[in-house]
Parts: sequence; C-alpha cells; structure tokens
Amino acid sequence: MYIMWLSRIKGINSSKLDSLMEYFGSAEAVYRASGRELQDVVSERSATEIVRASSDGSLEKYVWELERADAAFISKYNENFPEGLKNIDDIPKGIYYRGRLPQRESRLVSMVGSRCCTSYGKQAALYLAGELAENGVEIVSGMAAGIDSHSHEGALKHNGITHAVFGTAIDRCYPADNRELMESILERDGCVISEYGPSETTYASDFVRRNRIIAGLSEALVVVEAERKSGTFSTLEAALKYGRSVFAVPGSILSKYSEGTNLLIKEGCPPVTEADDILNELGINNKKTVKSKRADMPERLEGVSENGRSIIKCLEREPMDFESLAAATGIQESRLRAELTLLEIRKLVEKLPGQRYILVL
Repeated sequence: MYIMWLSRIKGINSSKLDSLMEYFGSAEAVYRASGRELQDVVSERSATEIVRASSDGSLEKYVWELERADAAFISKYNENFPEGLKNIDDIPKGIYYRGRLPQRESRLVSMVGSRCCTSYGKQAALYLAGELAENGVEIVSGMAAGIDSHSHEGALKHNGITHAVFGTAIDRCYPADNRELMESILERDGCVISEYGPSETTYASDFVRRNRIIAGLSEALVVVEAERKSGTFSTLEAALKYGRSVFAVPGSILSKYSEGTNLLIKEGCPPVTEADDILNELGINNKKTVKSKRADMPERLEGVSENGRSIIKCLEREPMDFESLAAATGIQESRLRAELTLLEIRKLVEKLPGQRYILVL
C-alpha cells in the first residue's frame, strides 16, 4: 500500500521510485522520512511533494477507495507481478486489478483490432479466441468495442479465461455497455487490469499507453482487423519491440478494415488462417481435430428443424444472400424467411446488410 501511495505522487516516475526504494529500503521508510533525508535522493520539489502527501491522508484515502472498488494493487517489485511485464520498456510502477491475475504458468495471447469491425472480423475474432481457449490459452485484449470485445466473448463462450486491460481507472468500465462482459470475465477466473487507481483521472492518450501492457503480457499478438491508419498499430509496435510473435488475419481486398492487416502480411507478417498457426508457434498441440473453421455446435442445434440444418450447412461454407440460400436449399421463400428468423432468434445466424446471412460461432 505504501508503494501504491508513493507511485501516485506527482512527479514520482519509475526511475525516481527505484532510487527511493534502493536508498530507503522500503516505501514505508520513504513515507516516514523527513524532507532533508528525501533530498539526498530527489529534488527539493519532489521531497516537498512527498512530505505533503505523507501528512494529507492520501494513503488512507487510496486504501479506502481500493477496498470500495473491490480491487487490489501489485507493484513491479512483487514476485507475483505478471512475468510478461517485468522486462518491458516503461514498466508500470504497479498495476491495479480485479479478479485473478494470470498465473506464472499461463499461456497468453493478445488479440486486437478495429472498434468498427465487420461481421467477418467479428467471426474471425470469435473463432480464433474460442479455439485458443479450448486449448488452454488465455486471451488478453482491451475490452474496447469491436474486435476486443468479440475476442473476450469468444474465449468465454468456449469456457476459457480472458483478461482485459483498461485505459481508464480500475473502477471505471469503458465502454459502459461492456459492464456485463466485465462481470463475466471476473466470474470466469479472468481479471481486469489498469495502471490507474480508483477515481484517478485519465486521458485519451492513456488508451495508447495501455497498449504496451496488452502487448507485454502475452507471448503472441494477433491483429484481427485494422484500417491502414489504426490505433492498433501502437500495440503492434510494442509487441515487435518486446520480441513477441505477431500474426495478422487476412481480409477482403475491398474492405478498408482489412487494409492494415493485409499490408502487414504483404510486408512479411505471418498470416493466421486457423488457430493451429498460433498454437504451433507456441508449441501447443491442438487438443482436437477441426474439420472446419466453424465450432462444433451439436448442443446448440438441438430442436433445429431439417430446413434449419440445411441452411446452417450452406452457411458453413460462406455467407450467402437470401436468393442464393433459396436456390441452394430448395426451401420455399416464405418458409425460408421463417426459418432464418428462428435461427436469428437462437443466435445461430446473423443477418447482414443486403439480406446476406452469416453463421454465428
């Protein structure tokens, strides 16, 4: 708690924190030091800030806020600090978290991409995260709208563990619509992480800073979908800097949301077309043989009519428009519309613009 307090004092960066800890031996000793003693290590201005903070009740306030948020703090000096963050540039002074931190033996893969993703990007994120989760890989992402959220969801749907890194204070879920997703992550042995304590003010630039944590936590990074100019590339740059494996999901040459990923592949980034591409890089044998890129859904197909199963069989190959489905299945149009509606209600099929349909994993 003393390190948490010290790390939040204005002007105390990671380097000053290291110097103070080395000189005084503990953050509690810093808390109890006089201004004159502190000036042996830091400037007069910093010493004044520390002395003021040691008597203004901020330590007690921070501890109370942490308890109220049901959160915890772990410093970079703690042996249980996440392994992936111990040797990165600009290592966090500490992180706030809720839930269960990744364990030392955890295998972690980060998945990121566009907030304004396409249905193809959504399906790719759900599929890859689900397959990785079924093979014991834990998914890391930023819980933003779009690819981030679908990556978390894909892991959860396959009973996997996933972790979210906030760009906001630990007690502020952003976007607010993802609160239910956040609770699901916590219920399934995952965690949410932030560099920023409860009620701490954050800025737009902090979302970029958090990307180095997403990259640092994992052994590999998968860019699912990204425009040519995308904030996703700050995560990519960090991953390359830290020596992490990087993959890109190929996309349509006609979609602006795949321009960034297709460019990465063109420049030499390995494409990922199935989970095995990532698992092989990590030295993990796939626990099951996948006959198609669609998840096996026997339980979800219970009660689905023969017509419904025919529709699903067609959509396993590719998204199709209404007319093509009618021709491929031979189902009368009014019956086909009714079957598609039932499949949408059961969330087995999703309707796209232009009366096109896609199978939901």
